Amino acid sequence: MSSVENRTHGPDAGTGRSEVVRLSINLASDVAAVLRKWADIKHISATEAVRRAIAVWNFIETEKANGNSFAVVENLPGGKQRMREVVLID
Repeated sequence: MSSVENRTHGPDAGTGRSEVVRLSINLASDVAAVLRKWADIKHISATEAVRRAIAVWNFIETEKANGNSFAVVENLPGGKQRMREVVLID
């Protein structure tokens, strides 16, 4: 279950340029722990961690919609590299 509340904050309040939407979401404890772990490692807030996760998700879905695929380039000993395709399931 989630709730959404629209609020405008900041120097552009009232101009329509800086809208903040407040979301209340429920996460499984293991998912929340992963979010907190990466937020702590990166020295960012949980809000910023969620924003970044959504940005990555949007990038991936946009690229998939354009027919593109993803790969991980693994660095191996001796300066060699191996490319592995990342299969994303809808």
